[in-house]
Amino acid sequence: LHTARKLLFLFSSLYTFFFAGAFYGWGPMQLLLEEDGAFSWKCSDSSNENANYSEEEQLDDEVCPEQTKTLLNVQFVSIVISLALAPGFGHLIDKFGVPKMVTFMTISCCMGITLLMVASSTQTDQLLFVAFLCIGLMVTNTSVLTVKTGLVFETEESQQRVISALNTFFDAGSITYLGLWKIGNSTLLQSHYDDKLVILA
Repeated sequence: LHTARKLLFLFSSLYTFFFAGAFYGWGPMQLLLEEDGAFSWKCSDSSNENANYSEEEQLDDEVCPEQTKTLLNVQFVSIVISLALAPGFGHLIDKFGVPKMVTFMTISCCMGITLLMVASSTQTDQLLFVAFLCIGLMVTNTSVLTVKTGLVFETEESQQRVISALNTFFDAGSITYLGLWKIGNSTLLQSHYDDKLVILA
């Protein structure tokens, strides 16, 4: 049982750092999405109304304010909805138990990553809202489960240490997208793969 608790802490730490905490390090992910051309059609729409955008700028696929604003809204909508549902997650955990909520969390995460890949490969940009909403729900559920994970340990001191450590990994996970952005801009991916966002997902 002692070994099982250690493994639980290990996998919870890795999952929290590489998946859950990454959601709040949005900047590098936005750069990846911009490089992938997400919502680039917004620039064409806005250029018809704004004379400051020349035809040459459109051909160069420059990032425009409308594209940036829409991508920021992707994360904003995900955060608002997922945080609004946080009290409900706490109730569901108490009612159905941790295992079922972990299953929901896993499904939500897999759906989010799958939809992100589909959105990138098919250029269906509106799917990004649904993809990151699924990821946002997973993130909120993870933060609620942090305390439950800590309570598995026997002593109060161990519980406090585990909860503090998982919260630390959650915050530190915001650099994960930066790592993905660095990998995405590496020579290997840029020279051999056209759809690098799908590869990274």
